[in-house]
Amino acid sequence: MSVMTTGGAVLLAFYADNNDLIIWAWNLMGFPSVMYIILNINEQAPRFPSISGLTIGNDTDLTL
Repeated sequence: MSVMTTGGAVLLAFYADNNDLIIWAWNLMGFPSVMYIILNINEQAPRFPSISGLTIGNDTDLTL
């Protein structure tokens, strides 16, 4: 997940040399963004149950 985000950021650094790299950079950075959202929801929903209705997906059965 973080490798794809980092790879996309590296490709953005070379955007001035090759304009086609921006498409690959956006894709590499975009694919794992959904996973970041899911991880944040899974962490925040159990901590704040009073606003659990505001989250996209409630997974309050998380036990460690």
